[in-house]
Amino acid sequence: MSEKENRPRRDVNVSEKELAVWQIPLHRRDYCADFYLALHKCRLDNSFLPWRCKPEREAWEHCEVADFQSRVKQKRLQTEAGHNQR
Repeated sequence: MSEKENRPRRDVNVSEKELAVWQIPLHRRDYCADFYLALHKCRLDNSFLPWRCKPEREAWEHCEVADFQSRVKQKRLQTEAGHNQR
């Protein structure tokens, strides 16, 4: 069984069309795009007042950190598997 088969599938919960309509930048269209979209909508609704969108920002940041940690762990496992095969 390959490494890709062991990984859980990660889907984005927002369509590309919706991201385009809300003009979400390309560099924010990752696994956490749905959290960023909620933050973006909150910012627009509240005139970009930072204290009004704190829960949305924290949820997006948590998702970004968790996604980064997942990718680091995945890379580490791939590297270890490569070293074990030699």
